[in-house]
Amino acid sequence: AGLAFGGMAPITATATRTMAALVGQVWERGLLDRATVALAEDMPLPDNVPGGQADYRRSLPPAFFLKFYLATSQALATQAEADPALPSAPQVDAREVSGAENFVTAPKPGTRGEQVYPRPATGGLTGADPSGTAAPLPGDGGAEAPRGPVGDPVPHMSSQRQASGEAVYVDDMPSPPGLLHAALVLSTVPHARILAVDKSHALALDRGAGERVMAVLDASDVTGSNLIGAVIKDEEVFATQVVPCAGQVIAVVVGTSLRVAQAGARLVQVTYEELPPVLSIDSAIQVGSFFPNSDHEI
Repeated sequence: AGLAFGGMAPITATATRTMAALVGQVWERGLLDRATVALAEDMPLPDNVPGGQADYRRSLPPAFFLKFYLATSQALATQAEADPALPSAPQVDAREVSGAENFVTAPKPGTRGEQVYPRPATGGLTGADPSGTAAPLPGDGGAEAPRGPVGDPVPHMSSQRQASGEAVYVDDMPSPPGLLHAALVLSTVPHARILAVDKSHALALDRGAGERVMAVLDASDVTGSNLIGAVIKDEEVFATQVVPCAGQVIAVVVGTSLRVAQAGARLVQVTYEELPPVLSIDSAIQVGSFFPNSDHEI
């Protein structure tokens, strides 16, 4: 058996001291106290831990172990009642019995939610004349008709399917025959000149049964413009000479499965000449690093 906890380290952390301290021990209340001490040694968190809430997170491993202890003790008691040959189980205080319940899987009554808020007295949208000037909607006797639907409690068109789980997303759809998958080759350095991109190992990847890399595409394969941008197209789709940040897209690997495409992306070898970082206005001026399409004046 093992004890492992998430949220206590960048990866799942194993409570090795606690596991060693519990081996060969009798299942009784004192075991809980020894495990709590060992868990504090296994799962230390500094007060400035990323994500914060250090005190709360330190309290979770012993709390989860207490829940496990209570649930196991009650299960052993049930077995001992059914089979007198079994040893008696530790007594669980009546005040702690509910601590063994799993609120995720326990039966629950149906629930509903409701939000009550004041409705605007005059509604929202108005009509508009051809000139674009907003105008009240006409009503009987010259009075202004009720306006809407702004302010009205109108359900979102897709809310029923999303809330019921009936909505179908892309990951819910079966893949069509012959579907290809893509994985990006990203820069591993923050600022560097690209000296070479070796695709050969990725292109040679073939795991059999039709699972293989079909192509590796980069800027040299773009037949049109390699530049994109919402207004000013000044960003490269695939980096050509210099990568300005870690994670910049350099190439894309296309394979017959997502797994083989991702494996192929890891096989693409990029040779860099790392460049000094530009971290201040002075260093930007020194190396001539300015935003394009500007007059460089303050």
